[in-house]
Amino acid sequence: MKVVITGGGGFLGNQLARKLVRRGSLCGISGKAETIDELVIFDKIMSQQTRDGLGEPVRFVEGDIANRDLIFSLIDRHDISVFHLASVVSGEGEQNLDLAMQVNLKGGRNVFEACRARNSLPRVVFASSIAVFGGSAMPSVVSDTADDLRSHQVHV
Repeated sequence: MKVVITGGGGFLGNQLARKLVRRGSLCGISGKAETIDELVIFDKIMSQQTRDGLGEPVRFVEGDIANRDLIFSLIDRHDISVFHLASVVSGEGEQNLDLAMQVNLKGGRNVFEACRARNSLPRVVFASSIAVFGGSAMPSVVSDTADDLRSHQVHV
């Protein structure tokens, strides 16, 4: 199975890649554990720290998620899982709306269209982060579940 992590140069993507390398397998479209024979970490730029300690079967690809042809070239197998973590969030997105639209909208669309074009059953995990929450209504400690946020809803 091939696994692609968009936004893999970031903290979450890198931690996910390291965990997948240690496991060596992932539940595939068969519903059973399948060996990961190729793991692609994709991001605009990646530090040496991101690359350190990640050997086979990892391949690093730097590029623009808005580049449709590049994304289609990464999502090139039927036995594929994609963890789509690439995004422009929070203040950066507010300051540079054009960049946020290129990455979040066009880039996301490229990922989903490339998966659809496989005409198979690729697994896609689209994840967000705590950046979707915020403000003074947030508790001082946020756990791994959203259950504790119900009492902190903000009504506009």
